Amino acid sequence: MPGNSLTLGIGNVTDQRGINRSFTCAGCGFAHAGVPDSDMAAAITDAGRQWQELLSTVADHPGGLDALATMTASNWSAIAHACHVRDAVAVATRRIELAVLADNPPFSPWDPQEEATQAVYVHQHPHAVADDIEASCVTLARTWQRLGAHELQRTGQLGGQSLRVAELGQRALHDARHHFVLAQAVIPAAAP
Repeated sequence: MPGNSLTLGIGNVTDQRGINRSFTCAGCGFAHAGVPDSDMAAAITDAGRQWQELLSTVADHPGGLDALATMTASNWSAIAHACHVRDAVAVATRRIELAVLADNPPFSPWDPQEEATQAVYVHQHPHAVADDIEASCVTLARTWQRLGAHELQRTGQLGGQSLRVAELGQRALHDARHHFVLAQAVIPAAAP
């Protein structure tokens, strides 16, 4: 299945928690510096609502189910982007919970491309996916609200890289926003 790359901004200017605060994504405009930790729960909840509205509005429009499933040789369909966000936010939540409970735990690798193929993203129903995204975002937001400054600095390991809890939250939000932009771009102009 085709996909789209998402650069997560590992670069040269990082804050005390290892997050590249100078990074702004050219693809979606997401700026890590633009979302303070104190606003993360509200931001991820808003992202879930935006996905809910987009998927429900398009799915309920005549031809909307086809519009959401339309894909090209180089791009996922809008529903595939939505399923990816649902799963990416859930993976981030599990990793955050693990990092809070254990000292520098190894995170299991997750292959989004393999997940998209195995879960047959393109055939999932938009209303169910919309509900699942919103629920995943609310779960992450609730988890985030329970975290203190110390927990945000905790780390886990993925592929030899140390990832901080704060960075996992930023990455999940970036994923939600980035793929929202990509989903909007692949919905045919005929859809609302």
